[in-house]
Amino acid sequence: MMQSISVKQITPSPTNPRKFFDEALLVELAESIKSKGVLEPILVRQSSPANGKAARYEIVAGERRWRAAVKAGIDEVPSIIRELNDDEVLDIQIHENLHRADVHPVDEAFGYQHLLKVVAGLTVEELARRVGKSPKYVAQRLSLTTLIEPAVKDFAEGLITLGHATQISRLSPEVQPAALDACYPHENVINKTTREWERVPLKETGAHTVADLSVWINRNLNLDLKKAPWSLEDATLVPAQGACSTCPANTATNQLLFGDAAQSALCTNPEGYERKMLAWQQKQIAKMTLEDKPPFLLTEIYNITKDDVRRYKLPSDALDKHGYELIEKKKDRCGYARGAVFIQGSRRGQTAWVCAEKTCKDHKGHYNGSSSHSSSHSSSKETPEGRGVRKQELFDVRVNEPVRKRVFKEALPLITWPLSRESFNRVAFEFFKRIPSHDQQTICEAFGWDENLRWASDNKLADAFRDMDNDDLGRFLILCSVAHLGANQYMSNRQIQSGVVKFADEWGIDYALFDAEERERQAPKKFHTDHRRYLLEIQQGKAKPRMPTVDPTKHVAPDAAWISELEKASTLPAAEKELESMGLLEKKGKETSKAPVKTAKKNVRRPKATTTKRRKQS
Repeated sequence: MMQSISVKQITPSPTNPRKFFDEALLVELAESIKSKGVLEPILVRQSSPANGKAARYEIVAGERRWRAAVKAGIDEVPSIIRELNDDEVLDIQIHENLHRADVHPVDEAFGYQHLLKVVAGLTVEELARRVGKSPKYVAQRLSLTTLIEPAVKDFAEGLITLGHATQISRLSPEVQPAALDACYPHENVINKTTREWERVPLKETGAHTVADLSVWINRNLNLDLKKAPWSLEDATLVPAQGACSTCPANTATNQLLFGDAAQSALCTNPEGYERKMLAWQQKQIAKMTLEDKPPFLLTEIYNITKDDVRRYKLPSDALDKHGYELIEKKKDRCGYARGAVFIQGSRRGQTAWVCAEKTCKDHKGHYNGSSSHSSSHSSSKETPEGRGVRKQELFDVRVNEPVRKRVFKEALPLITWPLSRESFNRVAFEFFKRIPSHDQQTICEAFGWDENLRWASDNKLADAFRDMDNDDLGRFLILCSVAHLGANQYMSNRQIQSGVVKFADEWGIDYALFDAEERERQAPKKFHTDHRRYLLEIQQGKAKPRMPTVDPTKHVAPDAAWISELEKASTLPAAEKELESMGLLEKKGKETSKAPVKTAKKNVRRPKATTTKRRKQS
């Protein structure tokens, strides 16, 4: 039965899966309803009888039209009244709202979550059956309800895809910001307020692929629970988190959400893992404390630096690998032996016995500058078998070194010019793998590559070089050899740019112009005019322009009229300015001579070569 019902008698359904309504689209629909009315009736069921009062109706389908009608000031809306039970209402709402082609995955996710809350006993499997989807599909959609707000915003704006959002949503909220940041390429820019470098995401250039994000998450966030030193069944280590074996952050506990990753038993909550690791370390420290002597705290770092202390939050008494000698066997323990707990490295959380006494006669061999190793075959009082093993090891070391050098020497006559393309690919591959990360980043930016190529697998990196043409491969090798020039890898206060200047000169690149342009771009507002003056003088070829400064004590404000003249001159075409300066251009702009026009150098050319070299090249 269809009739017009007052909007005041109608209420939204508590089981409606759709919970988000775009305000701008509602206003647009309200304007349409004002002029044309509600063209399509809504579907309702009576929720309470009249009993002398106006009956109440619950919306089954059409809540958006009802909201727009209220916003438009319409008193009544056309409605179809049907007698429906709760299951029938739910089925209609599911098909009306969650099967729309334009439904956003986040809306869909909250719709599923709402149904699970309001429908008693409803499971993911049963919900999947009702909506006609697979349980895995529904589980992955439900994970989107845990997305942090910035990720939801980027997803809604189309900056990241559903694949990115799903990968991020499977992580704990504490680490989701890092994963979202890893979706985008970055550049380092100067903060004009703090004058410090900042790493800024380049969202407008597009996100990395979902596969790249997955690799980054596995490498930087996911932790292998099989390597955890504590029992995964232990629910008392951190009582608030419970046992790892039943934790939702364990991929092995949720096959529907994590799919193939569920076979690996990975922890997707690094902060929770760290809390358990710290609790385990304290437990082991208490266990290894004997006669009021606390255990040594060990690291696997050879020389602990300030960066290491900050990165790993190391205490001041932590020992590096040069500060202790591992004792594997109980019979090898000396009088200085003491229990120890690893607080960093692959053995973190494990216990050991060590000697840290430099004067110890049994273990002093460690302190002659060699690295830490087991004392089971390094002690001066070791067994004949142990001494025999060590003797063989030393003999093998003496043999291996001359053999490898003979192999390389023997290969030299076999390597002839020109090299094969495959040989060049190998050189490029090994070259790139061995240069510092900062230089790798420089090369990636110069070529416009994804900076994550630095951490790509060997196969992927080798494929990238095979796909290059010969010209790009040559450019790459040259750039690898100079990427370190002028680099501020350690963020020092001064950079030596002479190498970059020399390289630019060899290839006919105008370093001074690039430098002036960048100085003008980054100059603070107070000093911008002076830097603009410097750029104009460089562009016009002034012999020795005065270098501007951002030092307030040395800054000299340029003359405004002079700047105006420079600006005016800079609007002339380059060729006309040069002719005018040579006196070859008439007032009307016509040439008075057939003299050739001197053009600016190209940005890229071959290096200067001597006459002898040119003959050889020809």
